[in-house]
Amino acid sequence: MKNIAGKRRVALQASLLATILLAAGALLLTLFPAHSDRQPPFVLAAGPQLGGPYGLGGPSSLGGARAYVEAVEALSGIKIQVAGATTFSDALGLLAQQEVDGLAFALPGTTALLPTATVISPAFYAGDSVLLTRSSSPVRALAALEGKRVTVIGNGEYHGYLAAHHPAIEVFPLPAAADMVAAVDSGTVDAALGMDAILIPLARRGNSTTLAVHPASDGPSVRIRVASHPARAAEMDRAHQAFRSLPLDTQQDLVGRWMDALYRSPPTLHAVLSFYRTPIIVLVLSILGAAFVIIQAYRNARATAALQASTARMLTLVNHEVRNGVASVISAIDLIESTVPTRPPRP
Repeated sequence: MKNIAGKRRVALQASLLATILLAAGALLLTLFPAHSDRQPPFVLAAGPQLGGPYGLGGPSSLGGARAYVEAVEALSGIKIQVAGATTFSDALGLLAQQEVDGLAFALPGTTALLPTATVISPAFYAGDSVLLTRSSSPVRALAALEGKRVTVIGNGEYHGYLAAHHPAIEVFPLPAAADMVAAVDSGTVDAALGMDAILIPLARRGNSTTLAVHPASDGPSVRIRVASHPARAAEMDRAHQAFRSLPLDTQQDLVGRWMDALYRSPPTLHAVLSFYRTPIIVLVLSILGAAFVIIQAYRNARATAALQASTARMLTLVNHEVRNGVASVISAIDLIESTVPTRPPRP
């Protein structure tokens, strides 16, 4: 009986302990909800300029803005979801309608377009606006490009800036920075306006002899910042602190990948053809000349061989006819000799 009572007591104690543990677990889950419920992703809108392939919308393997975002996410625990927009006006609309938590922008003049209640973060990057032109062009300012064609990335911030401050410039939007470089190199446009961090390495990668990059003396400065709704501004503050405290080896890796993607990667076929234009033209002309000489020599050889063959056939025919004629004469002489009667010898 004592053994049975002891077993019941042990079972009761085990059940009581399990109940206490379950209650404690439920209480902890109530006090500390799951990460996805406690901190939803920070949805960040970006226009075509910052949301392009070399910006927030590109792959992290390039080491650019997207790679920095992933490094900040890992360090701060904040999940950042990028919502790209086809125009910067659409991105502003997403922020105004509170369909996103924040908006990434680069030009100081954009602050006047933001909703009044937004909180602006410190700058994640500070740089300059630059002009990409042909090496022979003396242009160093936007004012000198009035009446000419200037290309920018899509309908982004630079498009709006030129429309507001330099309406006489004909804006030629293109989808990507690489297309802008190609347009300037081909002479389709007179200049390209963009950020120094992108245009400088792209231009130097394969067009350093034909293109030149200069700071736009009367252009806007570049300060990449984020405008957030007040309810999510603290998270962007934490993200900026994480960005500032990235380890040195992480920063070196990101910069190295960025340079590999923009500067050290193999030049395009167009860049190679442009750089070696004169030797390629000389080589092609030499090959065409050699081919022409070879073809002419072959034709002359065939004509000479045909002439020799024709001469040989004619000589053979003449020789055959001569031999036939000689044979006929000999046969005729023999026939005459055989038909003439033989005279008897005189006594």
